[in-house]
Amino acid sequence: MSQQTYMGETPAESQGKPRGFTASQRQLLESLDAVSHVDTRGNIHYTKEFSKHAIEEYKRGKGPKQIFAEAGFPLEIMGYKRIERAMYRWRHAYDTPICVPRENMFI
Repeated sequence: MSQQTYMGETPAESQGKPRGFTASQRQLLESLDAVSHVDTRGNIHYTKEFSKHAIEEYKRGKGPKQIFAEAGFPLEIMGYKRIERAMYRWRHAYDTPICVPRENMFI
C-alpha cells in the first residue's frame, strides 16, 4: 500500500514537484496589468505602478488580500503567504530612506 500525502501525492512525488506555476497559470498572471512577468522559477515580477498603488491602498486601511483581489489576482493560485511577503517587501522598501541626510559635523 502506498503512503498518501496532501492532494493524493506520494512523498516522492511531492518532493520532486516544481514550485513554479503551470503554463496556464503563468499566462493568466501575465495577462494582469499589475504583473510585469512571471519567470519559470515561479517568481512574480510586479509593475512599479502596482507596488506603489498597493502601498497607497494599504496605508488607507485596505488589507493585502483585498488589494490583490481588486487587481484581479486569483487568490487561490497566489496563496496568502506570497501576497503577505510582497506587501512586506514593498512596505519596507518604501519606508526605508535611500539616503539618510547627515548633520554637518563641522558646525
